[in-house]
Amino acid sequence: SIETVKDRLPFSYTHTGFVPMHMLPQLYSAADVYLSPSVNDAGPSMVNQSIACGTPVVAFEMGTALDVIKNHNTGVCVPLGNVDSFAHGIRQIMRLATDCPDKYTAMRAECRRVAEEYHSYSAFVSSFERMMNIQ
Repeated sequence: SIETVKDRLPFSYTHTGFVPMHMLPQLYSAADVYLSPSVNDAGPSMVNQSIACGTPVVAFEMGTALDVIKNHNTGVCVPLGNVDSFAHGIRQIMRLATDCPDKYTAMRAECRRVAEEYHSYSAFVSSFERMMNIQ
């Protein structure tokens, strides 16, 4: 729980608690970075949701992060379970946001582009058509 660590956090934060589904896009869009510390989920879908809202992601090298983050300018993928690399990824994006706002803005735009490439209606139809032609 946030209560166990909040006094040790060296930055300001807002703990939102439960967020209704219709409010998620606003929160993802307002965030500087989305952190996905999951090591047991082939998704998680929140990675794709964050990317679709133009918010870079720090995640471990697994699941959907391999598709939409690794080798894209949409965040940082780090070795599975390496918490030091995860922390470095957070610092890397936060420094980009504060020290290189043009590059950070370009990263946010790339998030949207990658989301459209992988998850738009046309991407879904193209994927389905490719699958049908294979069989």
